[in-house]
Amino acid sequence: MLQQGHISKKIQSDPDQMKTRILTLYLVWILTGIKPVNAQDIHFSQWSRMGILYNPAAAGHFDGDIRSGGIYRSQWSSVTVPYRTAAFFIDAPVSSFKEKLPKNLGAGVLIHHDVAGDGILRRLSARLSVSYRKSLNSDSVHFFSGGVSWGFGHRNIDFSRLRFDNQFDGDAFDPAALSGENFVSPTTTWSDLGFGFSWERLGESTNWIFGLGMLHLNRPKDPFAGGNERRPVLSQYNLAVQHDLTDNIRLIPQMSVMLQSGAAEYLIGTEVRMLQGENTLQSTAAGLAIHYRLKDAIVPALYLYRGKFSYAISYDINVSDLRNASNSRGGPEISIIYSSRKIKPDTQRRVICPVY
Repeated sequence: MLQQGHISKKIQSDPDQMKTRILTLYLVWILTGIKPVNAQDIHFSQWSRMGILYNPAAAGHFDGDIRSGGIYRSQWSSVTVPYRTAAFFIDAPVSSFKEKLPKNLGAGVLIHHDVAGDGILRRLSARLSVSYRKSLNSDSVHFFSGGVSWGFGHRNIDFSRLRFDNQFDGDAFDPAALSGENFVSPTTTWSDLGFGFSWERLGESTNWIFGLGMLHLNRPKDPFAGGNERRPVLSQYNLAVQHDLTDNIRLIPQMSVMLQSGAAEYLIGTEVRMLQGENTLQSTAAGLAIHYRLKDAIVPALYLYRGKFSYAISYDINVSDLRNASNSRGGPEISIIYSSRKIKPDTQRRVICPVY
């Protein structure tokens, strides 16, 4: 999300000029890496639904044989043309495909796509993650997972669809006029290396998990920024606790901290989950959550877990200075996850989240 408090002071009364200026400022921040942007990479409020997005150690480690899902986010439709982000993933323990392979080895593929504004800035990336999970003691209470990822990214922009001050003559907009800007290239492609680890402690009524994921470790070049600028490393720390208040009520507080090039995003909240029957892939549960992104948004969310499918919908209620332009409407986010299991469920080990 963006911290754009100073935008409202520069916006003209004309709605088209307002949209153009906000979109132009957003683009400049992306291209130059100015620090008021909380997170320069694609991100979601429902980050725990797709742990592989930031941490390759999450690939293939869940209570099942194969898992796939998608997530879609739209934001700032009340201010300008919506910024739309979508992602799809599939992961599994490799032993699900061939029993002779190590049971602790996991793998997954992630693809995500982002469009900023009316097709002006597009970004597509794909990553392959491989992970390994190891029990740290004989009673299988503590687990450590490590993973690596490799992929590529592609980004392109249509500069002809942008408007700049030099193209306004005081009375009208002249698209043929020179913008006065000098951008290096409308397209760029890069390779991406990532690493992550997580620690889990599984108890009778309380489970803990801590993880750290890092992307862009190879610091790929970013021609959009000009010169020899390189993409900054993105680090995401997360902590989650699962506590059974009763046999049918589960409390799941969680926190995410994202750091990149001096910018930071803090997201903290809690889900209350109500269960029916045992905690298996055939059970039904419903959850209600509230999260807060520091100085940016309040994010309520609803969850439904039914059989092999789980569904979630959330909405960012903007509370930053941009709320004067957005009317506090940040945008919705929806996700669907599918998990299957061929083997009999292990009711003695409960994973903190069925999709993480």
